[in-house]
Amino acid sequence: MAVARSILLQLSSQNPLLLPYVHEHTSSRGEMLLTSKALAKEILKKALSSCERTFIVIDGLDECPQAERVEIASFFRGLVESASVGAMEPIRCLFVSQDDGVALESFRGVMRIKIADYNNQDLRGYAQVWHKKLEAKFGSLQGNCHIANIITARAQGMIFPNHSPTQLSLDVF
Repeated sequence: MAVARSILLQLSSQNPLLLPYVHEHTSSRGEMLLTSKALAKEILKKALSSCERTFIVIDGLDECPQAERVEIASFFRGLVESASVGAMEPIRCLFVSQDDGVALESFRGVMRIKIADYNNQDLRGYAQVWHKKLEAKFGSLQGNCHIANIITARAQGMIFPNHSPTQLSLDVF
């Protein structure tokens, strides 16, 4: 429900006609808030079908209970697979998750990108670009606050502590 509500909120900021549609459908079914999973899925499908092109990124899917993780993955995978075939499908999804058995099952047959120690230079380069952009906007960052060093060090400690290099994966479909 949280994922559906969040995406609907973001879509409604881009499409002002979506909010009255959600209100009409929830109130016609006796709901003051969007609390029914079936109704949330129905409204989310309709909202996404009205978009020309949508990119959905969900991080931390591995933090959801297993049943919800499977349900979320199945729902979005179904949306992407049922999208009209053309040069560009209207919906693309990126899920960031720990690489575990449930993720492997939920995303079987889906392109995977594994993040490991060999990605540290890419991460550092990306963080350095953003460090420069922040300094350009806000002025020099004080002291030893170097974003690239902090992000690389924290990523190393949080993502890869005593684990195999395939600990984190990105599933793209």
